[in-house]
Amino acid sequence: MSEPRYLAGDSVAVGDYSDGTQEVECECGWLGEVGTSEEYSMGEVTWYAEWTCPQCKESHTSEGWYNPHDDN
Repeated sequence: MSEPRYLAGDSVAVGDYSDGTQEVECECGWLGEVGTSEEYSMGEVTWYAEWTCPQCKESHTSEGWYNPHDDN
């Protein structure tokens, strides 16, 4: 696994970090919101979540990105 760019001294990769929520779905059919770690950098938000399904108790990791300036 490579070193994150912010640790390698890439100043462009440094962003603002915050907590958030995202809607996720488990393979068992459960759908709900989970807490996320989010980074805003270069006009995009990337997010990551480690969560356990309250219905089937399966552990998951989820990640994604979005543009906070999109109206959709």
